[in-house]
Amino acid sequence: REAGDDVPAFVEADIAFHLETANIAGNSVLSDILHSIRALLQVWMERAGGVEGTVSGTLKEHAEILAAIR
Repeated sequence: REAGDDVPAFVEADIAFHLETANIAGNSVLSDILHSIRALLQVWMERAGGVEGTVSGTLKEHAEILAAIR
């Protein structure tokens, strides 16, 4: 949310969210995969982040996931 319209900042936060989720779950395989494809994820998310509704939809999904984790 703090990234606002700053897509690169949003992408960094999005990737950090996924890495932390893997860490919380104790899923080292997922964490390793995410680290391995981080650059690809950045490029893909920066492109997708410019599409109307992507950021707001992602934030909604992440809020639901965070609520489930809590």
